[in-house]
Amino acid sequence: STMVNKHNLDYYISSAEDCVAEKDYEGAIKFYEKAIAKSPDDIKIKYAVSECYLAAGQDNNAVFVLKEIATENPSFSNDAYEKMFNIYYENKDWKGINDLLLDCDNEQIVSKFNEYLCRAPEFSVKGGEYDEAQTLELSASPYGFVYYTTDGTDPDENSFLYTDPILLESGEYEIKAVFISENNVKSEIIS
Repeated sequence: STMVNKHNLDYYISSAEDCVAEKDYEGAIKFYEKAIAKSPDDIKIKYAVSECYLAAGQDNNAVFVLKEIATENPSFSNDAYEKMFNIYYENKDWKGINDLLLDCDNEQIVSKFNEYLCRAPEFSVKGGEYDEAQTLELSASPYGFVYYTTDGTDPDENSFLYTDPILLESGEYEIKAVFISENNVKSEIIS
């Protein structure tokens, strides 16, 4: 008869797979976590545990593991980000998607999901003193709206909607602007 070593990797993995077959995702997670402790660089195991977290309704843990995969293995990062994006998308968590993209340094991914990205608008003119009237333009993503104030208060949906360049004549202005996406996620406020 063969001895089963209850502390080796194959045992943990096959036990986890047995649990998955029984739809016992919590059990599978325990075995996969032991497997990961033994073999921390094994991407297959990490993917498998992320699937179990999802099935068990532990979306945050699934995202955490997928982030690890993306960070440690650039060649898998497109796939891992795709999966994270889908998790947030299923939950209609637009802020989650935005935070994910703001954190992501892979331009390919960022541009793929660009319409969900909520970056602060940019000003065409720097703050300072000017001798003549200035025309201030605000640039931002096309997938949403820019709101602004000229009196230093924080802008929101009830402030001026930016549609045309703002003419600043003599006087003192403190301009603040915010971008609000179609999904109602706000960028940081710039001033």
